[in-house]
Amino acid sequence: MFEAAHAGRNERMAAAGVSFVARGTVSEALVYRFVTPVGDYEGLARREAEMRGMPSRAPGAPNGNDAIDHVDTYLRWTRPDLGYAPDNPRLAGADRQAVQRVRVYVQQGKMDEVVAVLREVRELYGRHGIAEGYAVSIQGMGPDAPILEIQLSGSSLADIYEAGARIEGLLGSEMNEFRDRLGAASRRIEIDNFRIRRDLFYQPAN
Repeated sequence: MFEAAHAGRNERMAAAGVSFVARGTVSEALVYRFVTPVGDYEGLARREAEMRGMPSRAPGAPNGNDAIDHVDTYLRWTRPDLGYAPDNPRLAGADRQAVQRVRVYVQQGKMDEVVAVLREVRELYGRHGIAEGYAVSIQGMGPDAPILEIQLSGSSLADIYEAGARIEGLLGSEMNEFRDRLGAASRRIEIDNFRIRRDLFYQPAN
């Protein structure tokens, strides 16, 4: 029921001319996650205005509310300066079917230490020509903030783990040191796995 209702919502967004893409993933625990890049606060306000222009759900159309336990919404700031984008990635974007999300709940006052670790990891990956990239973003608001998120992707979950094992074999003790430093500056670290669901994406016409 939820996915049918979501498809209807995408149709209503298209009818309203919503101009922002929304990308969908689903976890093993059936947690649906949708990410919409808005650029900045001005872009966020523009999207909210466009969403208010959506037509109402038609009578009898699927309503996914009964299938939803709760909804969490938050803003994340992308940090391409902390992520790593290889010159020659092993996989093209279209071949990526799975995402692993590593959420680092940073101790208060320790964000500079975490940022320093990620800069060193980025430099290490570049020096060794690692072909696996990752993206970094930061959630700076909310009761659990600050939260730093590292996102890995691959053709499958097994592919992500296999790539991690190859990197571990190549970098060995250096990665262990970085992992220890990251753990020492964190309250906790959580790892979630998601399948990319392109059939749930909203893609504006232009």
